[in-house]
Amino acid sequence: MISVGGWNTRGLNGFQKKNSVQQWTTKNNLDIIGILETKLQASNLPHIGTLLNMPHWHFLSNSQGSNTCRIIVGWNHFKVHVTMVSYLHQWLTVEVSSVACASRLRITFVYALNSPTDRRPLWNYLEAEAQACTTTPWLVMGDFNAILVPHDRMGGDVAWPEHRNEFPNCIHNASLIQVPYDGMRFTWHNGHQGDGTIQKKLDWVFMNQLALQQWPRIKTTFLPRTTSDHSAMITSLSMAPNRRFGGFKFLKLWLDRPDFLDRVKRAWQTPMRGDPLFQLTTKLRVLKANLQSMHFATSLNISDRVR
Repeated sequence: MISVGGWNTRGLNGFQKKNSVQQWTTKNNLDIIGILETKLQASNLPHIGTLLNMPHWHFLSNSQGSNTCRIIVGWNHFKVHVTMVSYLHQWLTVEVSSVACASRLRITFVYALNSPTDRRPLWNYLEAEAQACTTTPWLVMGDFNAILVPHDRMGGDVAWPEHRNEFPNCIHNASLIQVPYDGMRFTWHNGHQGDGTIQKKLDWVFMNQLALQQWPRIKTTFLPRTTSDHSAMITSLSMAPNRRFGGFKFLKLWLDRPDFLDRVKRAWQTPMRGDPLFQLTTKLRVLKANLQSMHFATSLNISDRVR
C-alpha cells in the first residue's frame, strides 16, 4: 500500500498551516506528500523537515532559480525512495519505488498558473510526458486551476469560452483517466456566502492505464476544507485486492443513493482515447472501482447495522 497526498495549502509560513500539514500527514499515514502554493522562502527549504516537525522525512522542491517555492514534495524514506525526474514552475515529477516491494510509480504534482495562456506549457508537458510513460504507471495530481466540464462549478459566470477546452483536450490527448474518488465534489470555495458563493472542482487526480492495471482498487478521497480554500486529497494504491468483496455484483440498493447517477456520469465522461472496445472496458473498470468504494464507505455490513 502506498498513500499519496496532495494539498494546495495557500501558504506554509504560519504555525497553523505547518501544524495542519503535519497532522494531515500523520493522521492519514501518508508516504508521499505534494504541498502546493507554499509561498515558502527558498532559504527555509533546508529546514522544512524541522519546520513541519517531520525530521525523518526527505524533501525536494521546484524552487531552483526562484525566491519562493510553489511545490514541495516530501516522503517517508523508511517507506519509499523518491528521485527527481523534471520540474518547472507548474509541475514537479518524481519516480517512486517502494521499500517493501518492487512496485514503481511516476508521480507528477501540479500547481497550475492562473491564466489560460500561462497554463499551456503545462498541458504541452503532460501530453509529452504521457509518451514517456507508456511503460510506467503514472499518477498526475494537484491544483489544475481548471474544470473539465461546466457542471464542475457552482455559482459565478457560466460561460464556456474556447480556452476552457484546453484542459479536457489535454487529458484526452494524454490518455489519462480520472481516479475514482469520494468526499468533496467541489474542492475549492471562494469563501463567500449566499449569492456570492462560487465553488469549483479545481483539484484532480488522474492516472494512466498502467496505473489502473497495477492498482485496480486505486481511490482518492477529497477531505473537507480546513486551513485552506482547497481540499486536501489522499490517493491510496493497494497492491492486493480487497478479498471481502470477491466478484463484482451490482446491488439494487445503490440505485437509491442520491449520488449514484453522478458517479456513473463521472465514470462515463472520463476522457480517454483508443479503440471503442478499449474505451468501453476501461470506463467499466473505473465505474466498478467507483461503485465498490461507495459501497465500502456507506453500505458495508449493512445487515449487521439493521438488526
